[in-house]
Amino acid sequence: MTSIWSRSLPSGNLHTTLRSHRLLLERLGPAHVGYLLETLKDRNFRHHFPVIQPYNLSRTRLLTRLEKERLNSTDQRDDLVWVIFKTTGNDKRPIGLACLIDYLPETKNAEMMIGIPRQADRVMGRALEASLLVMEFAFNLIGLNKLISHVYTDNKSAQANSIKLGFTQEGFLREHYFDPSDNCFLDVYRNGLLADEFRSSKRLSLLSCRLLQRDVTLAPDPIKNR
Repeated sequence: MTSIWSRSLPSGNLHTTLRSHRLLLERLGPAHVGYLLETLKDRNFRHHFPVIQPYNLSRTRLLTRLEKERLNSTDQRDDLVWVIFKTTGNDKRPIGLACLIDYLPETKNAEMMIGIPRQADRVMGRALEASLLVMEFAFNLIGLNKLISHVYTDNKSAQANSIKLGFTQEGFLREHYFDPSDNCFLDVYRNGLLADEFRSSKRLSLLSCRLLQRDVTLAPDPIKNR
């Protein structure tokens, strides 16, 4: 059994570790169970980043699930989740999660999510840097045509950051998600970024050159990717 990703995309690219000089994004696996459990204790983070469900699994059950996914093939996941590490020399420390979910092969769309729980870890443009790495992966390595972001209306800073990244607000979804923690429905902004907009963005070009030391908006060389 394979996932929707591996049935329609180059499987080798799905295992890629994403790197910059300050960050490392590793595909989620059994080695990250401790950090994942710690992160899922944060109620506010679960509210804004509801990717890992159910969030109240025991360590044993969560480890079993991650190990099963690893043994069966990480390509079987219908979402791609990375752990974001801050790197200093040979040392690394987990600071958040990044993911692509709800991939649609017919239109080459997927939703991007970046979550860094601790305010102290959001400094120096780390969320922006992680976003650029996921964008580079999405548009240059696996050839998506569009990235989508859904932002709860109570998360004003995240919505502002989406717009700064070049996303266009495409809709306002009333009571689109249900939050079991607060037992209420939530309104959501829907934003989109097309591959052509990504390629032509001078802002993203400048930001990626400054933060990643490479221009991620440039189309990949097809010869090098053979």
